[in-house]
Amino acid sequence: MSPDIDSESLNAVHSPRLKMPVAFEALTDKSMRSVSCPRLHGVQSSPALDEAVEQVQKAAQEAFEDTEKIDDEGANAPFPHEDSDSQHGDGQSSIVTAPERPEGDDDEDDDENENYNDCQQPNGNVDGIQGLGDNANVDSNGGRDESLDGVSPRPTPVRTMSDYRESRTSAQAVRSSMDLQRPQSSSRDRYGFKKQSAFVTQEQYDAWWAKYEPYVRRRKRKWVKLMKDSGLYTEDGAPVRFPPKSEKLKRYVRKGIPAEWRGNAWFWFARGHEKIAAHPNMYDKLCKQTLTLRNNDTELIERDLQRTFPDNLYFRAEGASAGEETPLIQALRRVLTAFSVYMPKIGYCQSLNFLAGMLLLFMDEERAFWMLVIITQRYLPGVHEVNLEGVNIDQGVLMLCIRQSQPELWDRLGVNFEGQHYDNILTKLPPVTLCTASWFMSGFIGVLPVETVLRVWDSFFFEESKIFFRVALTILKLSEPKIASIQDQMEVFQVIQNLPKQFIDAGELMEQCFKRRNGFGHISQPDIIRLREFVADRRRRMLAYSAQEPNGGSSASMYNGNASDSNDKTTTTTDLEEFQKLKPLKGMKGLHLARRMKSLRARER
Repeated sequence: MSPDIDSESLNAVHSPRLKMPVAFEALTDKSMRSVSCPRLHGVQSSPALDEAVEQVQKAAQEAFEDTEKIDDEGANAPFPHEDSDSQHGDGQSSIVTAPERPEGDDDEDDDENENYNDCQQPNGNVDGIQGLGDNANVDSNGGRDESLDGVSPRPTPVRTMSDYRESRTSAQAVRSSMDLQRPQSSSRDRYGFKKQSAFVTQEQYDAWWAKYEPYVRRRKRKWVKLMKDSGLYTEDGAPVRFPPKSEKLKRYVRKGIPAEWRGNAWFWFARGHEKIAAHPNMYDKLCKQTLTLRNNDTELIERDLQRTFPDNLYFRAEGASAGEETPLIQALRRVLTAFSVYMPKIGYCQSLNFLAGMLLLFMDEERAFWMLVIITQRYLPGVHEVNLEGVNIDQGVLMLCIRQSQPELWDRLGVNFEGQHYDNILTKLPPVTLCTASWFMSGFIGVLPVETVLRVWDSFFFEESKIFFRVALTILKLSEPKIASIQDQMEVFQVIQNLPKQFIDAGELMEQCFKRRNGFGHISQPDIIRLREFVADRRRRMLAYSAQEPNGGSSASMYNGNASDSNDKTTTTTDLEEFQKLKPLKGMKGLHLARRMKSLRARER
């Protein structure tokens, strides 16, 4: 198969549901983009791929049945099985175990031996938002797609303005009443999620929380002092403004923002207040104009509402009947519908429901709407658009980072399903991206435990998208001992899918993420921007070449020197050859030289 950007063969990766612990999902309707996670255009296709996807789908079903069994038996039921992934390859416990002393927190922050030099203000123009345009149709008929007539989701209720106002008030009341400082019950965490999963027992969770809770209290005291010293502390609620970005504030954010302050902090760091100031009352107008909207996007949104955090009591109350809606579900519908109209290049794409749902646990729906706009425009550009090219670009960047920083791991991951290495990794993404693509689309929701996801988001909104790349690389590094101990490629996929779900110790994961020595603290935002530009350029050239050829061209002819433009030398060299010509990136200069040399010597032997 040529690396066609419209490849239909890879509708196999799901956008994560918290209860589906494997990232593949069978699709029968290829036209429904929102039911799939990205079509990773250009992934090597072969008969082995079909077999591999079938095996992973089977594993997904088995894992799903295990999770359903846990739910049926109750949160206090015995753990159904001891997964082999709970141990690293060396036999040591994974980071599901609580640390004896979380993150060395007793040390004064000002005395920490950290020397970060890549703290930057966010890039991009926050005012360049596309408003309601010709493509943003709010016609109540909605242009319904007849292909959806065979499916009968619960229809969107027709709401009056009185219903709308009452529902918004109810959602705000629920959020205001949340106590984010302590677990909701013996079986639920402080955010309303079940403690127990298919990968972490309630006993493991409680043991971790017993040590993590004192750490959270200590960090809160330090945050209070910081805010008082800055003149921004308020006695009657969470601060609405935060200090200017600095190395000290970055250290505080990396160690975790107090849960009850998270919504305001995320919104401030992402400069959401500038959005609201630039577009006053926009969200309210969108909600009023879309009360009775019915089209492709609203149909798909309706399907996913009840799939969003079904184990969270704020999204599905305990004892609620099927189809019964909580105030946050109603708020989620409004946020996603307004977003689909405001951002017609995206519309609705599955995984947006999880991003918006998580935001709604920490902020009101208007701010959640603007945060969704900021995420899709500035932090993850193009990742959720219809052609999903942003996903392909970011996965290409991730593959280059793995190859550069973890050569021994790359020997296992940078291959096709036949185990063969190839150099055109940007225009034919390796199969491992079938797993890692959903990490970025979902913001690691369903990939990492909830508290760990929130710690990742703290730094993500403060430091931008480089955090997602660092976290992805850290997950793969922590998985490396287990991967090295197995031979079967499908088992490698399962390790990459399952092991992160055990990383309940958020502190240890984040510490590994930010280490500069044998870690990934060296990767800066300028590095990511430059690599994105490089990957996008390579993929554009491939598309241009394919369009010029009578039969669409092929990567083989393109990279064997048969390009139409003999003066364009970038079409006669492989992706990796072009990457090697890049001026060394700031954060990757001399990166892990000893490890690279060791890997090369091993290959020579």
